[in-house]
Amino acid sequence: MKLTYDQAVTLHRIGQLKRAESAYRELLEDPNVAVRSAYGLGVVLLQLGNAVDALPYLEATSEENPSDVDLINALGAAYQQVGDYQAAKRSFEKSINLCPSHPGALINLGVVLYQMGQFELSIVALEKVIHASPKNGTAYYNYSRSLLALGMLKESESAASKALELQPDVEEVNINLGVTQMSLGLNNKAEDSYKSVLYHNPVSAEAHHNLAQIYLQTGKFEEGWKAFKWRWKTQGFDGAAVFQKIQPWDSIGVLPGRLLVWTEQGVGDQILFASMMPDLLDSVDNVIIACSERLVTLFSRSFPRAEVVSQSDLLLDGAALKAITHQVAVGDLGQFFRHNINCFDQQYSYLIAASEKVKTLRSVYKVRCDNKLLVGISWFSGNPRFGKSKSIDLLQLASQLSLPNVQLVSLQYGSTEVEIEKVKAAGIDIFCDPDINALNNLDVFATQVKAMDLVITVSNTTAHFAGAMGVPCWTLLSMGLGKFWYWFLEREDSPWYPSVRLFRQIEPGDWSQVLAEMSEAFSKWPPSSEKIDN
Repeated sequence: MKLTYDQAVTLHRIGQLKRAESAYRELLEDPNVAVRSAYGLGVVLLQLGNAVDALPYLEATSEENPSDVDLINALGAAYQQVGDYQAAKRSFEKSINLCPSHPGALINLGVVLYQMGQFELSIVALEKVIHASPKNGTAYYNYSRSLLALGMLKESESAASKALELQPDVEEVNINLGVTQMSLGLNNKAEDSYKSVLYHNPVSAEAHHNLAQIYLQTGKFEEGWKAFKWRWKTQGFDGAAVFQKIQPWDSIGVLPGRLLVWTEQGVGDQILFASMMPDLLDSVDNVIIACSERLVTLFSRSFPRAEVVSQSDLLLDGAALKAITHQVAVGDLGQFFRHNINCFDQQYSYLIAASEKVKTLRSVYKVRCDNKLLVGISWFSGNPRFGKSKSIDLLQLASQLSLPNVQLVSLQYGSTEVEIEKVKAAGIDIFCDPDINALNNLDVFATQVKAMDLVITVSNTTAHFAGAMGVPCWTLLSMGLGKFWYWFLEREDSPWYPSVRLFRQIEPGDWSQVLAEMSEAFSKWPPSSEKIDN
């Protein structure tokens, strides 16, 4: 029996979304309620997570009802779900123009601005909601996230605590408080927050994954690696589904016929976890490594006992895939080879640059730079979530390193012309090699890094390259969101990379103490007893 429009709305309101969807679809044929039914259908599809199908209905009805605030807001939410943040922003702003105090549109605008990296504007939108509705927990939750992204850690924790007070049973609110606490270094409190989530929801992947980072950062490796496996169920960790269908290798006592080790996450993570490859190759004979295409040449030279291919090529090679009996993600090798901090005692440089090319490039640089000491610098992280907090102003960094016997060499990837011209205008010379593009050819980039006498960098891919090749490297670490677990806590050295020295922020966003310590160390470098011959 065909339902009436009012019955369809009732089904919608009581949460019977699938039945409401069917009812709205039937009512599209009734010209008296077709427009309203299209609106209702678009909203139901949006609530069911099908924004792609919802968009045509919401777009069509918004043309018929251009002043309907809730409709325009729903249209913005659909654009947001499909990743069209600019269109979503325009819709939310239109809703707010129609109704300046509309809490849903203001919160949605704050969220999409956060997703676009416009954190200051996100805060402005969310503060309007908080001012008008001081008991709106959703507004406080999103306000806390934007404050955290700007490195305002204490303010973020305060907002997160308020959100939890207003919405104590909402999982993401509890997790967000744990994230802010962890960023402040309050690991015990953060651990309690995550465990509180797991008490109510034992399969919360995000809580498990965040706990893993605390465990690993504090040296609780057994618990850490176990919880680290939950990363595959969290947003942003896209594992190679084809590889994961192969029998997992989960016991060092099992010798596979042919073992696939596939890398994961960004280039820096792939390099970090590759430090365990020598341990693996000492234990297993028949290994194939599938990595980023840009790392194939470097990994092939560094791990000659394994076959190294790009993941894209392997996925297209049915015969090669069929010959594989077991697989393991490179990040899961820690469960076998890094049980405790003592397992790092035998750590050594493991990536090998092309030695003759290093020698040639170093000679060219020495001639060009009047035989000065070569200090490579990198100051920017392109990480979309944490890059801003990890990066440092180039002029601020370079002004501490300008010495007569030192030639600064840019190791920074990406577009840097404007920043470097600003530094050169201040009388500081930075050499940029036009023949090297760190983004396009990582093997050539490895050659350049290896040619340096010293590398000074923020926590980015450059630090991993230098550490993996045993190049002396000073890494400047931020506090807060950019403080990754693998740098551990407080220590000045890196168990992963013996050649790396760490300089840590004391206050989030404040590099003054780091630069002062680095400048003092640099004034004494190199020690008179040390012969620079990389």
